[in-house]
Amino acid sequence: MQKSNDYIRERVIAEANYIVGKQTTVRATALAYNVSKSTVYKDVTLQNGLRLGQVIPESIEIKRFFLQRRIRLWNWDWL
Repeated sequence: MQKSNDYIRERVIAEANYIVGKQTTVRATALAYNVSKSTVYKDVTLQNGLRLGQVIPESIEIKRFFLQRRIRLWNWDWL
């Protein structure tokens, strides 16, 4: 039986690869992995370091991806 941290680490990496590879949202990833949106968000952002004791490198890529999407939305011309 796997340790809890090993299971979480594997899930985090799988979720991160899914988001970056398919360029999908937290909501779509949550549906694909059958977990809550909050769980996905905590898993793939830097908050996972609090639970696992270290930041998983994929989190940095995810944060970059989320920020790029947010910047595109902010630059939207509404007029």
